[in-house]
Amino acid sequence: MHTDLIVAAEAGARLSDVQAIVGQDDQRLSHGTARDLLIGVTVVRRLLGPETTSSPHPPGGSATHPWDPAATGDDRATALKLGLPLSGLRQILATADHHGVALRGCAGTGAVYAAIAPGTPLVRVQEAVDGLRAACTHVGGAAVVLDAA
Repeated sequence: MHTDLIVAAEAGARLSDVQAIVGQDDQRLSHGTARDLLIGVTVVRRLLGPETTSSPHPPGGSATHPWDPAATGDDRATALKLGLPLSGLRQILATADHHGVALRGCAGTGAVYAAIAPGTPLVRVQEAVDGLRAACTHVGGAAVVLDAA
């Protein structure tokens, strides 16, 4: 069996709501051995603190982007892709939480997708994008806007 390390957080979630998860599925790409990824879970839990929980099952919706891909026009979210080292995960989660940004992704690969809700005032969208870009840059990563309504 292959094992993936997934970290999921919803908009408005606290760090205590974040789950470091080991999901097992033969259909997924492996990013190392099961042992390596179990070590990764331990690292994520240490980085995020004792309030982090783990589960053998991924959270609902974790295999999808945090935005609705079928949305059109003003119903589209502002979509971003964040690349970051594992050591910067806590700061990125805190920044996203501060701005009410939904996140989904794989901590093991350092790829996290972000969504700013449709209807968010433009000034708040700009603040969130700027905050995430600054946080990603600070930890040695990058943030790219994929789609903006």
